[in-house]
Amino acid sequence: MARSFFTKAFWTFSGLGALWAVAIGLFLHPDLQPYWENLNNTELWGFLPGQVRQFLYTTDHGSKLYAWHVLPLGVYRENEKALLAASADLAQGSEDIILEILKNDPNARLVIKFHGNAGHVAQGWRPDTYRTLTGAAPDSIHVVGFDYRGFGYSTGSPTEEGLIQDGIQMLYWALKVANIPPQRIVLFGQSLGTAVATAVTEHFTLKQNIQFAGLVLVAPFVSIPELLPEYTIAGCIPTLSPLKMHPLILKWVLSRVVDTWTTSDRLANLVQKSNTFNIALIHARNDAEIPWTQSQCLFKASTNTTIGTKMREEIAGGGWVETWTEGAKRIKLIISPSGGMLVLLDLRVSDNLAGHNQIMTYPVAAKAVLDCFDGVKQT
Repeated sequence: MARSFFTKAFWTFSGLGALWAVAIGLFLHPDLQPYWENLNNTELWGFLPGQVRQFLYTTDHGSKLYAWHVLPLGVYRENEKALLAASADLAQGSEDIILEILKNDPNARLVIKFHGNAGHVAQGWRPDTYRTLTGAAPDSIHVVGFDYRGFGYSTGSPTEEGLIQDGIQMLYWALKVANIPPQRIVLFGQSLGTAVATAVTEHFTLKQNIQFAGLVLVAPFVSIPELLPEYTIAGCIPTLSPLKMHPLILKWVLSRVVDTWTTSDRLANLVQKSNTFNIALIHARNDAEIPWTQSQCLFKASTNTTIGTKMREEIAGGGWVETWTEGAKRIKLIISPSGGMLVLLDLRVSDNLAGHNQIMTYPVAAKAVLDCFDGVKQT
């Protein structure tokens, strides 16, 4: 009887282990992305007719990146008739009207959105993120979300260097095709996108001396090897945490990681070598996938070895805002009491930037973007 019990237990746990390994393998496989939605029919995600311009951008390396350009509602209303006419007559190339609206508005602001590690430009909560960001300033903030190589309709296969090059190319589109000055551009990353956006910012800031309005990172992480032992898929499927009981095996597995995404090193490099930047790290304490301590570690690693001033403001419910400044350099750590990976719930903070201490309510990510654009002059 005892032998039968232990035999059943062995095969049960072995089966669970095999299912876990298969699930992790399928999740990490770059070719298993959902393609069944028609990404060109943006009204399926609640956008108005003609509000979103879908386009394929051919990079300098010959690959094609699929992207959405989302108009803010205020701008849409001003141009509604022309947009509706254009969407009804795409054959004559009138789909470029949205790009022309962006190029010809000197007060337009642009957010380049770097999404996470699965799906495509319209996956899950991403359309809601576009709406939240454009809604922060309905008369001026445009959002461009794009798929990295191997994601959605974009061509190629994903690698760390490849995704960084894709991000660089999308910024070239913003600077050279849309003709938007860098001080009117914010890079916005979520999850894996935080690592890509940070690497792209490092490239432009330190190699080309181009300074953007800001870098906003939602649910960032220190590096892939640091994250994997803590990361859970959808908050319930562990990645490598079962291997914590076997440190040598865990160490060996982590040593085999090819794309390490060392965001901590890149942020520290920016802090030490750049004369100006505006960075926001945003995380929810109840994030079930990426622990909020990853953002805290990034903040400490970026600021502890430098001279600067730190200020801390408590948030009701158990969160806080910590700001480090040194001259024209600023890094802000926002730990929200709740909000999941999006961290788009309302958060009450003191609006000291306006010269007073009025309490105002903002969606967290949207306010971080507005703070980045705060110093950009209107014409």
